[in-house]
Amino acid sequence: MNNTYQILINWDKGNAFAERMAGKILGIEGYTDIDPQCPVGGPDGTKDILCQRERRKYVVGCYFPNGQMSFAKIEEKFSGDYEGLAKHSADGFVFVTNQKLTPGERVALTAKYPNSEIFHGERVCGVLDSPKGYGVRLEYLGIELNKSEQISFLNSHLDLKEHFEEIKTSLESIKRTTVPLAGMIDPGDVGDGSPLSVLPVAGVQLSARISVEDLQAIQIACLYESGIGNSAASLGFRKMQVWIGIPGCNLETADFVPPPPNEIPRRINKLLNWWREEYMNILYADRQEKVLAIAQFHEQFLSIHPFLDGNGRVSRVIASIQCEDLLGQKLSFEEIADRNEYYKALQSAREGGHQALVDMFLSLAK
Repeated sequence: MNNTYQILINWDKGNAFAERMAGKILGIEGYTDIDPQCPVGGPDGTKDILCQRERRKYVVGCYFPNGQMSFAKIEEKFSGDYEGLAKHSADGFVFVTNQKLTPGERVALTAKYPNSEIFHGERVCGVLDSPKGYGVRLEYLGIELNKSEQISFLNSHLDLKEHFEEIKTSLESIKRTTVPLAGMIDPGDVGDGSPLSVLPVAGVQLSARISVEDLQAIQIACLYESGIGNSAASLGFRKMQVWIGIPGCNLETADFVPPPPNEIPRRINKLLNWWREEYMNILYADRQEKVLAIAQFHEQFLSIHPFLDGNGRVSRVIASIQCEDLLGQKLSFEEIADRNEYYKALQSAREGGHQALVDMFLSLAK
């Protein structure tokens, strides 16, 4: 099995990711007006997704269990979702799954359940491993493009001859920025051996995929902006214990003591994993829930205090990015009239009460 199929059949990303990925796959395959019903849980009325193709209405069922299930279990899920065809006066039924189905099993299902189309595991894998599916594969499975795939992807989206000079100029500009940047990011800080990637990914919001290297790239930008970016000791995760308090305090008398440096990679990775999952949960939530998640991330990041310098600036940049993505608004931190109120709200959040920080963020969102 290739890597794509291995990840699909051992699916551990939950229903929300599965349904969202299924919607993207259907879009690639020519379906339109794709409308996920309850991607973050709850009753969906025997329809995970509604969509259209050639003016025909389709009900979509998604089934992404962990591991290969028996044909009986697959048919049970198929049959239950198929009921939505009549229930919602649809013209057809689409079943998207990570499960392997033999040709005979697929024929049996489509014969027993008319007007149905099956995107079985191998077919889903084929879409994701095609040039049009590379972006979806990267977003949902985390599989990066190799060199030949990058060329195929560009070829399928651009007239390379027509845009060659423009592309060349853009790549040179990116290279001037990213080559020195890459040298300043410590791969050891990633913690899990993941390859570094600070470039934006088409169609994927930064706040949805934020990584360790993204955090460090933002820190570099913040420190350069403040004129201290040439201090190598300040860049990357801190290598020493620090504490926060009034001038002259020590480790015992400090107001707050962040975790030791050896704990930072694990804690940051845990926070980023939590955020990426929470992002999918709040994507269609109300304003209050979105801001609560942003406030929780903000407080936890500052509590870890991963950098020797720039933690506050980085946390404010990230909060603004998250707010702009999820709410369509920026956080105007410069409008905080009383910094002590901000620090009190942070301390309250550390103790489990995030409401003051949420209220402040809601008032700053413009």
